[in-house]
This record gives sequence, structure tokens and C-alpha cells, in this order.
Amino acid sequence: MKMRVQPPHTHFRRGSGVLLCLLLALTSGCDRQEAESTAMPPEVLVAEVIQKDVPIFGEWVGTTVGYVDAQIRARIQGYLLSRHYTEGSVVKANDLLFKIDPRPYKATLDQLQAELIRAEAAYKKSLLDVRRNTPLAAEGAISQKELDDAIQARA
Repeated sequence: MKMRVQPPHTHFRRGSGVLLCLLLALTSGCDRQEAESTAMPPEVLVAEVIQKDVPIFGEWVGTTVGYVDAQIRARIQGYLLSRHYTEGSVVKANDLLFKIDPRPYKATLDQLQAELIRAEAAYKKSLLDVRRNTPLAAEGAISQKELDDAIQARA
């Protein structure tokens, strides 16, 4: 095996190149500090503090459509006299919404009450007929059929 021996000046060249690079790296940062220290500070606006009332306001997300969008439909017929709500307002259960002309309904109610009174009178008459005809049928003054008809009318 052969060994090669290098002349001594090649080691010096390599070492001096590395030393030169290291020296340049260390001294290159020195100039920047002086340049930065001589730069002017940035301008800042200064204002005097004043105490006063400031209105508080906020912005929130809202809805333009109600949570319950109800259709109002009539359950009965009649002439509308007045409306007791405004469009888009909140209403609760059993709130008065409309007032309808009561005259046709009052007439129907009066007619039905008259029929009820007539039916009660007919029932009372049938009770009286049964009370009157029972002893008469026992004596034979009236037929059994007439008594049965009076009892049937009572039911």
C-alpha cells in the first residue's frame, strides 16, 4: 500500500479559507446594529382622553318570519263587524280576533230555545195524561190502547 504525502502549504490554504469564512460571518452582524439604532421611530397619533357617555348598540341575527305562521280561517259564516288584531302581531290562545254579527245566531238560538220549551211542555202534558189515564183504564172508562199511547208519548 502506498501512502501519499501532501505538501504542508495545502493544509494552510484549507485552514485559512475556513478561518476567513468564519471571520466574515462574525463581523457581518456588527454593521446592522448601528443601522437599526440610527433609524427614526415610527410616528404615533396621540389624543387627549375625555370622559363622556357613549351610546351602546349591538347587532344581532333575527328572523323576519314568525316561528308559527298560522292561517286564520273562519269556522262559521257571518258578517264581519270588526277585526281586533294587527297583521304580524303576536296573538295568544283565546284572544279575540274578530267580531261577527250575532243577529243570525241569536235568531237560531231563540228558535231552538222555543223548541225546547215546546218539548218540555209536551213532556209535562204526557206525564199528566198518564196520571189521569191510569185510574180511568183501571175502571174501564178508557181502553188499554189509550193508556199505552199516553205511556209511549211520555217516553
